[in-house]
Amino acid sequence: MWLPALRARGIRRLSRPLRPPNDYSEYSGHAGVYAVKLSDTSAFVTLLAGREVHTSPHALRYLNMMDLSPGEGLIRKCLRVWPHLDQLVKNRKRCILDETLECLSGGIGQMVILGSGIDTLSLEVATRTEGVVVYELDTDNMDVKRRLLDEAAPDVADRIRCVTADLGRPSEAAARAAEAGWRADVPSVLVLEGVSYYLGERTLWDTIRWFGAGSENHIILEYMVPPGSIEPERAHIPDDVFDTIGEYLSDRLDIYRLDHNTVQKRAAEIGGRVVRRHTMHSMEILRTGATRHFPTERSGWIEVCRMRTRPIPGRTRGGP
Repeated sequence: MWLPALRARGIRRLSRPLRPPNDYSEYSGHAGVYAVKLSDTSAFVTLLAGREVHTSPHALRYLNMMDLSPGEGLIRKCLRVWPHLDQLVKNRKRCILDETLECLSGGIGQMVILGSGIDTLSLEVATRTEGVVVYELDTDNMDVKRRLLDEAAPDVADRIRCVTADLGRPSEAAARAAEAGWRADVPSVLVLEGVSYYLGERTLWDTIRWFGAGSENHIILEYMVPPGSIEPERAHIPDDVFDTIGEYLSDRLDIYRLDHNTVQKRAAEIGGRVVRRHTMHSMEILRTGATRHFPTERSGWIEVCRMRTRPIPGRTRGGP
């Protein structure tokens, strides 16, 4: 996911076998040519995601090339804030994967992942679909990810395009995607996971508008709700977690939050509509069949929605 402030140390190649983290995943070491050591913050997110959602052999082989040990200290601190953070991440990832595959099942042949980072969604989608081309956009490490994908999944890697783009400049990001082959005049699935709280309001909706100007698209948006939308006894958790993460960063984190009414309003303003809304409560039911960690609609602070957008008459942006 695109975390501009969470890329302080990035990733680097290693030439030694990798040491598995303790207790946080089923990680196994890999001594491949492009084995990489993640920054503490990137490793933290990957550890929380685990291996229960993106389970394809390609995704697991790719994860085996990562040294996640730098994230162990951060994950311990954040789990002291709330010990079930991994469930929140797994719920959202399962929801986003399911929604993505459902959208693609209708015959759409291209998807764009904004702020993809080192995540394995592209590999999971390329493995589970035929012919779909995935465009990953991020500001850093796309060249390294390109080499990792080629090594981990040579039989599907040609359908994954890694595009270096400044997500703070939506028009330029759309142009970079177009240069890589993305077409604005045919439908896309656009995925924004782990990115909305960093882009800010104007940039977020400008991005959705630029990538949807030329065709009818499916948008899968993950966002954080404001404290007033969370059960009072849990409203402090997201701020406390981000405060902990902030200790590892040189820049201050400014978090943009959305409530569902605002999402509906902004979607309508760009000619779209919300098709489906998922709270953490409903995501947990879909993933596990129970509500052990999120017993009410307001017990979580992350939501996922699926939107449809219509093309803007007379305008085709980001492609031929």
